[in-house]
Amino acid sequence: MNNVHSAAALCDDQEIAGILNRLEALVTDDPETEERAALEAAMREELQRREDEFCLLSSSGFPRRALHALDTLPDGETPWKAARRRVSALVKTPGAIVALHGPCGTGKTVMASSIARGLTRLGRSCRYSKAYDFCLALRQDEKAREKGVMSRFKRPYFLVLDEFHELKRSDFAAYSIDRLVDARFQSGKPTCIISNLRAEEVEPALGPAIVSRMHEAGGVITCEWSSFRELREEAEQGG
Repeated sequence: MNNVHSAAALCDDQEIAGILNRLEALVTDDPETEERAALEAAMREELQRREDEFCLLSSSGFPRRALHALDTLPDGETPWKAARRRVSALVKTPGAIVALHGPCGTGKTVMASSIARGLTRLGRSCRYSKAYDFCLALRQDEKAREKGVMSRFKRPYFLVLDEFHELKRSDFAAYSIDRLVDARFQSGKPTCIISNLRAEEVEPALGPAIVSRMHEAGGVITCEWSSFRELREEAEQGG
């Protein structure tokens, strides 16, 4: 029969208590160990917070690709960051309407997602949709527009309507977008409209009703720098 002994059989209670006390002292009396443990705990908390934010924004429609890009923003100053600060300042105005426009690939959707992440950290609800998808969903919900699609887009504090340039400005689309943006304006909720339009095309595309309210609260942000990817590479290289 094998002679197997447990730790309790090898050591009496007093010895075990002494070993545990010494091990605890090694952990608690070593400042470097305490500092490392605190740092690791803080890192775990930060990773969990970012994961929670990602899931929340993703479930609110924000593109996963844009959300992933938020963790790769360069530390250096760029035209993108300067524009982002302007947008952040504008959306603090109740009912602000902010139009981001410029060539494809300049990081406009990433910028709006960055603003949404900041607002989420303040406990504000956010939603993302392509303008065409909003109008399409509204058409498919004709029997319950107010309690259905329209109410879902009025409800969030911050709304992003992307790819506005792809929206055909039919009577239905114009009326629907105008009504939505006006309701949000009256409720003091900021709206961000993104397009690839040129500067001279923005206001005619938005229409007089939205433009009038935008001049009262909000503004147009032109995004005509090099691509967002190139900006990141230049900043990382110190250029």
